[in-house]
Amino acid sequence: MRHLLQVLALVMILAAAACQSETGASLRLPTQAPPTGQAPAQGQAAPGQPTLQIQVMPPGPGSQPDASGNPKPAPPLPTFPPAATSSIPTPTPLPGATVITATDDQGGLRRPMSLALAQDGTLYVGDQLGIHQFDPSGKYVKTLMKTGPDTGLRLAAALALSPSGDLYAADTFTNLVYRLKTDGTVAGKLGDGEVRFDGPVALKFDSQGNLFVVNQNSSEVYKLDPSGKLVMKFGAKGDQNGQFVRPRGLTLDKDGNIYVSDLSTFLMQKFDKTGKYIRSFGYQHSNEQGWFIRGMEIGPDGRLYIVDGAQQRIQIFELTNYTLVKEFQNPGRDPGQFQDPEDLRIDPQGTLYIADKGNNRIQKIKLSVQ
Repeated sequence: MRHLLQVLALVMILAAAACQSETGASLRLPTQAPPTGQAPAQGQAAPGQPTLQIQVMPPGPGSQPDASGNPKPAPPLPTFPPAATSSIPTPTPLPGATVITATDDQGGLRRPMSLALAQDGTLYVGDQLGIHQFDPSGKYVKTLMKTGPDTGLRLAAALALSPSGDLYAADTFTNLVYRLKTDGTVAGKLGDGEVRFDGPVALKFDSQGNLFVVNQNSSEVYKLDPSGKLVMKFGAKGDQNGQFVRPRGLTLDKDGNIYVSDLSTFLMQKFDKTGKYIRSFGYQHSNEQGWFIRGMEIGPDGRLYIVDGAQQRIQIFELTNYTLVKEFQNPGRDPGQFQDPEDLRIDPQGTLYIADKGNNRIQKIKLSVQ
Protein backbone atom coordinates (compact mmCIF):
# COMPACT_ATOMS: atom_id res chain seq x y z
CA MET A 1 0.00 0.00 0.00
CA ARG A 2 2.80 2.42 0.88
CA HIS A 3 4.40 1.85 -2.50
CA LEU A 4 1.04 2.46 -4.22
CA LEU A 5 0.67 5.87 -2.48
CA GLN A 6 4.19 6.88 -3.49
CA VAL A 7 3.40 6.06 -7.10
CA LEU A 8 0.20 8.15 -7.00
CA ALA A 9 2.08 11.12 -5.51
CA LEU A 10 4.70 10.91 -8.26
CA VAL A 11 1.96 10.84 -10.93
CA MET A 12 0.39 14.00 -9.44
CA ILE A 13 3.75 15.83 -9.43
CA LEU A 14 4.39 14.87 -13.06
CA ALA A 15 0.89 16.04 -14.05
CA ALA A 16 1.45 19.43 -12.35
CA ALA A 17 4.77 19.82 -14.16
CA ALA A 18 3.04 19.10 -17.47
CA CYS A 19 0.44 21.79 -16.78
CA GLN A 20 3.19 24.25 -15.95
CA SER A 21 4.93 23.47 -19.24
CA GLU A 22 1.74 23.97 -21.33
CA THR A 23 0.27 27.06 -19.68
CA GLY A 24 3.28 28.90 -18.33
CA ALA A 25 1.63 29.01 -14.90
CA SER A 26 3.88 29.22 -11.88
CA LEU A 27 3.20 26.84 -9.04
CA ARG A 28 5.28 27.28 -5.88
CA LEU A 29 4.94 24.74 -3.12
CA PRO A 30 5.42 26.03 0.42
CA THR A 31 8.87 25.53 1.85
CA GLN A 32 10.52 26.29 5.12
CA ALA A 33 11.02 29.93 6.01
CA PRO A 34 14.63 31.19 6.00
CA PRO A 35 16.49 31.27 9.28
CA THR A 36 15.89 34.31 11.45
CA GLY A 37 17.88 37.32 10.28
CA GLN A 38 18.52 35.87 6.81
CA ALA A 39 16.84 38.03 4.18
CA PRO A 40 16.20 37.00 0.60
CA ALA A 41 18.42 38.44 -2.10
CA GLN A 42 17.28 41.79 -3.52
CA GLY A 43 14.67 41.36 -6.22
CA GLN A 44 13.80 37.79 -5.15
CA ALA A 45 10.79 36.52 -3.27
CA ALA A 46 11.32 34.98 0.13
CA PRO A 47 11.16 31.18 0.08
CA GLY A 48 7.78 29.95 1.14
CA GLN A 49 6.04 33.13 -0.05
CA PRO A 50 3.88 33.23 -3.19
CA THR A 51 5.34 35.04 -6.19
CA LEU A 52 3.38 38.28 -6.82
CA GLN A 53 3.53 39.95 -10.22
CA ILE A 54 2.38 43.60 -10.36
CA GLN A 55 1.34 45.16 -13.68
CA VAL A 56 1.72 48.93 -13.65
CA MET A 57 -1.11 50.51 -15.66
CA PRO A 58 -0.50 53.80 -17.47
CA PRO A 59 -2.26 56.80 -15.96
CA GLY A 60 -5.72 57.43 -17.32
CA PRO A 61 -7.02 60.61 -18.95
CA GLY A 62 -6.57 63.64 -16.75
CA SER A 63 -4.14 61.81 -14.49
CA GLN A 64 -0.68 62.60 -15.89
CA PRO A 65 2.49 61.98 -13.85
CA ASP A 66 4.03 64.85 -11.93
CA ALA A 67 7.76 65.64 -11.73
CA SER A 68 8.38 62.75 -9.33
CA GLY A 69 6.64 60.26 -11.60
CA ASN A 70 3.55 59.87 -9.39
CA PRO A 71 0.14 60.18 -11.09
CA LYS A 72 -1.74 63.42 -10.47
CA PRO A 73 -5.41 63.08 -9.52
CA ALA A 74 -7.90 63.79 -12.31
CA PRO A 75 -9.54 67.23 -12.11
CA PRO A 76 -13.00 67.20 -10.51
CA LEU A 77 -15.99 67.07 -12.83
CA PRO A 78 -18.07 70.26 -13.00
CA THR A 79 -21.33 70.37 -11.10
CA PHE A 80 -24.47 70.32 -13.22
CA PRO A 81 -26.07 72.62 -13.91
CA PRO A 82 -23.31 75.10 -13.10
CA ALA A 83 -24.05 78.00 -10.80
CA ALA A 84 -25.68 80.85 -12.69
CA THR A 85 -23.75 84.06 -12.97
CA SER A 86 -24.32 87.38 -14.65
CA SER A 87 -23.17 90.97 -14.39
CA ILE A 88 -26.51 91.90 -12.83
CA PRO A 89 -26.34 91.02 -9.12
CA THR A 90 -30.06 91.27 -8.38
CA PRO A 91 -32.49 90.08 -11.10
CA THR A 92 -35.67 92.08 -11.51
CA PRO A 93 -38.89 90.20 -10.63
CA LEU A 94 -41.34 89.97 -13.49
CA PRO A 95 -44.37 92.23 -13.23
CA GLY A 96 -47.88 90.84 -12.99
CA ALA A 97 -48.99 88.85 -15.99
CA THR A 98 -52.09 87.82 -17.89
CA VAL A 99 -52.36 84.04 -17.66
CA ILE A 100 -53.59 82.07 -20.67
CA THR A 101 -54.57 78.48 -19.93
CA ALA A 102 -58.04 77.50 -21.11
CA THR A 103 -58.47 75.22 -24.12
CA ASP A 104 -62.25 74.79 -24.19
CA ASP A 105 -63.30 71.32 -23.00
CA GLN A 106 -59.72 70.02 -22.64
CA GLY A 107 -59.38 71.61 -19.23
CA GLY A 108 -56.19 73.53 -19.90
CA LEU A 109 -52.83 73.38 -21.59
CA ARG A 110 -50.52 70.46 -20.98
CA ARG A 111 -46.84 71.40 -20.88
CA PRO A 112 -46.83 74.03 -23.66
CA MET A 113 -43.46 74.30 -25.37
CA SER A 114 -43.86 76.21 -28.65
CA LEU A 115 -45.39 79.54 -29.66
CA ALA A 116 -46.16 81.52 -32.80
CA LEU A 117 -47.55 85.06 -32.82
CA ALA A 118 -49.37 86.73 -35.70
CA GLN A 119 -49.18 90.45 -36.43
CA ASP A 120 -52.78 90.92 -35.25
CA GLY A 121 -52.00 89.29 -31.89
CA THR A 122 -53.42 85.85 -32.64
CA LEU A 123 -51.44 83.33 -30.62
CA TYR A 124 -50.70 79.72 -31.54
CA VAL A 125 -49.56 77.26 -28.88
CA GLY A 126 -48.08 73.78 -29.24
CA ASP A 127 -48.35 71.41 -26.28
CA GLN A 128 -48.71 67.68 -25.61
CA LEU A 129 -52.37 67.82 -26.66
CA GLY A 130 -51.89 69.50 -30.03
CA ILE A 131 -51.79 72.94 -31.63
CA HIS A 132 -54.20 75.56 -30.29
CA GLN A 133 -55.32 79.02 -31.35
CA PHE A 134 -56.08 81.99 -29.04
CA ASP A 135 -57.41 85.40 -29.99
CA PRO A 136 -55.52 88.63 -29.15
CA SER A 137 -57.30 88.86 -25.79
CA GLY A 138 -56.06 85.40 -24.77
CA LYS A 139 -59.40 83.65 -25.30
CA TYR A 140 -59.27 80.09 -26.61
CA VAL A 141 -60.58 79.82 -30.18
CA LYS A 142 -59.99 76.23 -31.30
CA THR A 143 -57.57 73.34 -31.56
CA LEU A 144 -56.14 73.27 -35.07
CA MET A 145 -54.52 69.84 -34.83
CA LYS A 146 -54.61 67.22 -32.11
CA THR A 147 -51.81 64.85 -31.30
CA GLY A 148 -52.54 61.18 -31.85
CA PRO A 149 -52.73 58.44 -34.47
CA ASP A 150 -55.56 60.16 -36.37
CA THR A 151 -53.35 63.11 -37.33
CA GLY A 152 -49.89 61.56 -36.99
CA LEU A 153 -48.73 64.51 -34.87
CA ARG A 154 -46.78 63.50 -31.78
CA LEU A 155 -45.36 66.78 -30.47
CA ALA A 156 -45.27 70.25 -31.99
CA ALA A 157 -41.80 71.15 -30.68
CA ALA A 158 -41.66 74.37 -32.73
CA LEU A 159 -44.09 76.70 -34.47
CA ALA A 160 -43.57 79.49 -37.01
CA LEU A 161 -45.78 81.66 -39.20
CA SER A 162 -44.80 82.18 -42.82
CA PRO A 163 -45.10 85.64 -44.44
CA SER A 164 -48.19 84.32 -46.25
CA GLY A 165 -49.86 83.44 -42.92
CA ASP A 166 -49.54 79.67 -42.97
CA LEU A 167 -48.57 77.98 -39.71
CA TYR A 168 -45.65 75.55 -39.74
CA ALA A 169 -45.22 72.97 -36.97
CA ALA A 170 -42.10 70.86 -36.44
CA ASP A 171 -42.67 67.39 -35.00
CA THR A 172 -39.32 66.35 -33.53
CA PHE A 173 -40.41 62.70 -33.16
CA THR A 174 -41.62 62.06 -36.71
CA ASN A 175 -39.03 64.39 -38.34
CA LEU A 176 -41.77 66.20 -40.23
CA VAL A 177 -42.77 69.85 -40.55
CA TYR A 178 -46.51 70.34 -41.14
CA ARG A 179 -47.97 73.32 -43.01
CA LEU A 180 -51.41 74.29 -41.67
CA LYS A 181 -54.01 76.73 -42.86
CA THR A 182 -55.68 78.94 -40.26
CA ASP A 183 -58.69 76.61 -40.20
CA GLY A 184 -56.45 73.68 -39.24
CA THR A 185 -56.33 72.04 -42.67
CA VAL A 186 -53.02 70.33 -43.36
CA ALA A 187 -51.89 71.92 -46.62
CA GLY A 188 -48.63 70.01 -46.90
CA LYS A 189 -45.61 68.73 -45.05
CA LEU A 190 -41.86 68.78 -45.36
CA GLY A 191 -39.40 66.06 -44.49
CA ASP A 192 -40.76 63.09 -46.42
CA GLY A 193 -39.27 64.01 -49.81
CA GLU A 194 -35.82 65.08 -50.97
CA VAL A 195 -35.32 67.08 -47.78
CA ARG A 196 -35.07 64.97 -44.64
CA PHE A 197 -34.98 66.37 -41.12
CA ASP A 198 -33.26 64.87 -38.10
CA GLY A 199 -34.91 66.01 -34.89
CA PRO A 200 -36.32 69.43 -35.92
CA VAL A 201 -36.69 71.58 -32.77
CA ALA A 202 -36.76 75.20 -33.97
CA LEU A 203 -38.25 77.09 -36.93
CA LYS A 204 -37.88 80.64 -38.20
CA PHE A 205 -38.91 82.46 -41.39
CA ASP A 206 -37.08 85.41 -42.88
CA SER A 207 -38.90 88.23 -44.69
CA GLN A 208 -38.40 86.50 -48.08
CA GLY A 209 -40.23 83.37 -46.95
CA ASN A 210 -37.14 81.20 -46.48
CA LEU A 211 -37.51 78.71 -43.65
CA PHE A 212 -34.66 77.96 -41.21
CA VAL A 213 -34.82 74.65 -39.33
CA VAL A 214 -32.62 73.48 -36.44
CA ASN A 215 -31.99 69.73 -36.60
CA GLN A 216 -30.99 68.75 -33.10
CA ASN A 217 -29.90 65.18 -33.79
CA SER A 218 -27.55 66.04 -36.66
CA SER A 219 -26.50 69.40 -35.15
CA GLU A 220 -27.25 71.23 -38.39
CA VAL A 221 -29.27 74.24 -39.49
CA TYR A 222 -31.14 74.02 -42.80
CA LYS A 223 -32.32 76.89 -44.96
CA LEU A 224 -35.22 76.06 -47.29
CA ASP A 225 -36.58 78.37 -49.97
CA PRO A 226 -40.35 79.11 -50.17
CA SER A 227 -40.83 76.03 -52.36
CA GLY A 228 -39.28 73.79 -49.70
CA LYS A 229 -35.98 73.21 -51.53
CA LEU A 230 -32.83 72.99 -49.44
CA VAL A 231 -30.57 75.88 -50.43
CA MET A 232 -28.08 75.93 -47.54
CA LYS A 233 -27.04 74.07 -44.44
CA PHE A 234 -24.36 74.66 -41.84
CA GLY A 235 -23.19 73.24 -38.52
CA ALA A 236 -21.80 69.90 -37.40
CA LYS A 237 -21.57 67.78 -34.27
CA GLY A 238 -18.90 69.12 -31.89
CA ASP A 239 -18.04 71.81 -29.36
CA GLN A 240 -15.87 74.05 -31.54
CA ASN A 241 -16.84 77.34 -33.16
CA GLY A 242 -19.59 76.77 -35.70
CA GLN A 243 -20.46 73.36 -34.24
CA PHE A 244 -23.25 72.22 -31.93
CA VAL A 245 -23.71 69.51 -29.34
CA ARG A 246 -27.44 69.93 -28.74
CA PRO A 247 -28.79 72.99 -30.59
CA ARG A 248 -32.17 74.29 -29.47
CA GLY A 249 -33.11 77.95 -30.05
CA LEU A 250 -33.09 79.96 -33.29
CA THR A 251 -33.76 83.55 -34.31
CA LEU A 252 -32.78 86.10 -36.97
CA ASP A 253 -31.98 89.80 -36.75
CA LYS A 254 -32.94 92.51 -39.27
CA ASP A 255 -29.70 92.02 -41.20
CA GLY A 256 -30.30 88.32 -41.66
CA ASN A 257 -27.75 87.16 -39.09
CA ILE A 258 -28.63 83.82 -37.52
CA TYR A 259 -28.47 83.07 -33.78
CA VAL A 260 -28.48 79.49 -32.48
CA SER A 261 -28.41 78.35 -28.85
CA ASP A 262 -26.92 75.11 -27.54
CA LEU A 263 -28.34 73.30 -24.51
CA SER A 264 -25.12 71.41 -23.84
CA THR A 265 -22.43 74.06 -24.27
CA PHE A 266 -24.60 76.85 -22.76
CA LEU A 267 -23.61 79.08 -25.69
CA MET A 268 -25.28 81.30 -28.23
CA GLN A 269 -23.56 81.41 -31.61
CA LYS A 270 -23.96 84.06 -34.29
CA PHE A 271 -23.69 83.35 -38.03
CA ASP A 272 -24.02 85.61 -41.04
CA LYS A 273 -26.70 85.05 -43.68
CA THR A 274 -24.44 82.61 -45.55
CA GLY A 275 -23.97 80.43 -42.45
CA LYS A 276 -20.45 81.69 -41.72
CA TYR A 277 -19.55 81.65 -38.02
CA ILE A 278 -19.09 85.12 -36.47
CA ARG A 279 -18.81 84.70 -32.71
CA SER A 280 -20.04 82.99 -29.54
CA PHE A 281 -21.29 84.46 -26.31
CA GLY A 282 -22.49 82.87 -23.10
CA TYR A 283 -20.71 80.28 -20.98
CA GLN A 284 -16.95 80.98 -20.60
CA HIS A 285 -17.13 83.63 -23.32
CA SER A 286 -18.44 86.47 -21.18
CA ASN A 287 -19.87 87.17 -17.74
CA GLU A 288 -23.39 86.75 -19.09
CA GLN A 289 -23.83 83.04 -18.51
CA GLY A 290 -27.11 81.31 -19.27
CA TRP A 291 -28.03 77.64 -18.96
CA PHE A 292 -30.53 75.65 -21.01
CA ILE A 293 -31.05 78.47 -23.51
CA ARG A 294 -34.26 77.52 -25.26
CA GLY A 295 -36.56 80.06 -26.92
CA MET A 296 -34.88 83.09 -28.52
CA GLU A 297 -36.35 86.19 -30.11
CA ILE A 298 -35.17 89.57 -31.36
CA GLY A 299 -37.42 92.25 -29.88
CA PRO A 300 -38.62 95.47 -31.53
CA ASP A 301 -35.77 97.20 -29.67
CA GLY A 302 -33.21 95.08 -31.56
CA ARG A 303 -32.17 93.20 -28.44
CA LEU A 304 -31.97 89.46 -27.97
CA TYR A 305 -34.42 87.90 -25.50
CA ILE A 306 -33.69 84.35 -24.30
CA VAL A 307 -35.36 81.81 -22.04
CA ASP A 308 -33.02 80.20 -19.50
CA GLY A 309 -34.98 77.11 -18.52
CA ALA A 310 -32.57 75.92 -15.85
CA GLN A 311 -32.53 79.17 -13.89
CA GLN A 312 -36.20 80.13 -14.48
CA ARG A 313 -35.29 83.48 -15.98
CA ILE A 314 -35.47 85.74 -19.00
CA GLN A 315 -32.28 87.50 -20.11
CA ILE A 316 -32.04 90.44 -22.49
CA PHE A 317 -28.82 91.07 -24.43
CA GLU A 318 -27.64 94.17 -26.22
CA LEU A 319 -26.30 92.85 -29.51
CA THR A 320 -24.05 95.80 -30.28
CA ASN A 321 -21.67 94.63 -27.54
CA TYR A 322 -23.24 91.27 -26.48
CA THR A 323 -23.76 92.35 -22.89
CA LEU A 324 -26.67 91.73 -20.57
CA VAL A 325 -29.11 94.63 -20.32
CA LYS A 326 -31.67 93.19 -17.95
CA GLU A 327 -32.57 89.94 -16.28
CA PHE A 328 -35.94 88.79 -14.96
CA GLN A 329 -35.96 85.89 -12.52
CA ASN A 330 -38.97 84.96 -10.43
CA PRO A 331 -39.58 81.20 -10.09
CA GLY A 332 -42.94 80.09 -8.75
CA ARG A 333 -46.57 79.51 -9.66
CA ASP A 334 -48.13 82.95 -9.23
CA PRO A 335 -48.75 85.30 -12.17
CA GLY A 336 -45.41 86.80 -13.13
CA GLN A 337 -43.57 83.68 -11.98
CA PHE A 338 -42.71 80.57 -13.95
CA GLN A 339 -41.34 77.04 -13.80
CA ASP A 340 -39.34 75.36 -16.57
CA PRO A 341 -40.09 78.00 -19.26
CA GLU A 342 -39.55 76.78 -22.82
CA ASP A 343 -40.33 79.41 -25.48
CA LEU A 344 -41.10 83.10 -25.92
CA ARG A 345 -42.41 85.57 -28.48
CA ILE A 346 -42.57 89.38 -28.53
CA ASP A 347 -45.14 91.55 -30.31
CA PRO A 348 -44.31 94.93 -31.93
CA GLN A 349 -45.36 96.74 -28.74
CA GLY A 350 -42.85 94.80 -26.65
CA THR A 351 -45.34 92.49 -24.96
CA LEU A 352 -43.71 89.22 -24.05
CA TYR A 353 -45.41 85.81 -24.33
CA ILE A 354 -43.79 83.00 -22.33
CA ALA A 355 -44.54 79.28 -22.63
CA ASP A 356 -44.52 78.49 -18.89
CA LYS A 357 -44.28 74.74 -19.40
CA GLY A 358 -43.95 73.67 -15.78
CA ASN A 359 -47.08 75.63 -14.84
CA ASN A 360 -49.12 74.47 -17.88
CA ARG A 361 -49.84 78.00 -19.06
CA ILE A 362 -48.82 80.93 -21.24
CA GLN A 363 -48.03 84.26 -19.62
CA LYS A 364 -48.46 87.59 -21.36
CA ILE A 365 -46.30 90.30 -19.81
CA LYS A 366 -45.74 93.91 -20.75
CA LEU A 367 -42.09 94.67 -20.09
CA SER A 368 -40.56 98.04 -19.42
CA VAL A 369 -36.98 97.76 -20.66
CA GLN A 370 -34.75 100.84 -20.77
